[in-house]
Amino acid sequence: MPRPFGTDRLDVAAGGALVLFAAQPKGWRERSPATRTSAEHPGTAVRWDDELWEVTAAVELPGGGVRYELLRWDERHAARHVETYDGPGEARRAEARAAHRRRGRGWARAFVLSPLFGHLPSDVQQRIEDDTAFSAPVMTIVSAIPLFVFGVVSLVSLLSAGAGAAAFFPAGVSVAGVYLLAESGARLAVAITQGRPVGSFAGETLVTLFRAARPRVAGEEGSGAAAGRSVWEVGAPDDGTAARDAYRMREPLFALLSVEEQRRAADEYGFDALRWGRISAVFLLGALGPMFLASLLALLILPEPSDLLLFLFLGSLVAEQVGRLRRVARRMAAPSVLRFLARPFCAGLLRPPAGSSSG
Repeated sequence: MPRPFGTDRLDVAAGGALVLFAAQPKGWRERSPATRTSAEHPGTAVRWDDELWEVTAAVELPGGGVRYELLRWDERHAARHVETYDGPGEARRAEARAAHRRRGRGWARAFVLSPLFGHLPSDVQQRIEDDTAFSAPVMTIVSAIPLFVFGVVSLVSLLSAGAGAAAFFPAGVSVAGVYLLAESGARLAVAITQGRPVGSFAGETLVTLFRAARPRVAGEEGSGAAAGRSVWEVGAPDDGTAARDAYRMREPLFALLSVEEQRRAADEYGFDALRWGRISAVFLLGALGPMFLASLLALLILPEPSDLLLFLFLGSLVAEQVGRLRRVARRMAAPSVLRFLARPFCAGLLRPPAGSSSG
């Protein structure tokens, strides 16, 4: 007589049928008897100790579990799909059930912490989704909505102050809120229309700093260095892998560099100048546009020299982004005057141009 595996129990019924009591359902289908309008359909074919059996009945038990009744396979039927019942297969089923329970617990944690998780880089959010089955784009949306609402209120506060009414927030808080309005609006647009997670600037910065500091912490002398390294790193990456990881974290910034630097990034890392040129221009346009309109209204309502300077500065940046989008439309790289801000973050990732000396 075949033997059961795992926690299953086996009995023998009248007529030589095997009765298998399983604590968890296996997904086996029972036999469908013939009717006036349909032919008989055999149940799931199960290979058990090199013999073929048919599931003739599958009954869910009141206390939990399933009672399967099996008979030897009738050769009149063709076994189109065969399930194997053995020790390794049952071990895989148990592991899959345990993983499902872990994902269920992780889903609840991800749901509660989604307002924070949504600020992390997109690759981190995707790993959280893989581990918990909680949607990464939903994390982005949940984390961006409160900041978007705060940004709208901040913009109204700026406009009220420009009109001579009482402001809701101090000027500095309102300006920061307008930036959050643009950033969270762009993140919401990507998450909703493209179904992709997007981290915030603050989240990206904190994770970048953490990843940059971690190798130094692991290499410091002390009792906890070896343990920390064994937990956080599996093998030391070579120089090429470390450079490519650093490039991935800074990839959007390369769209602001000069045409020559973008070309070298394309040769070394496969940088897509057109894609990231378009994304960076749209992002900056969304971030600077509301601030530009606010400065314009302030200049029209209550003009001051500082408002004029801010209007000219923001206007030049907005005009540059429009020009960059036109260059991308002509399939040309689109550098920015903001390259001086991006270049320190990209330093050391590009080889010097051919013919230049390092001395």
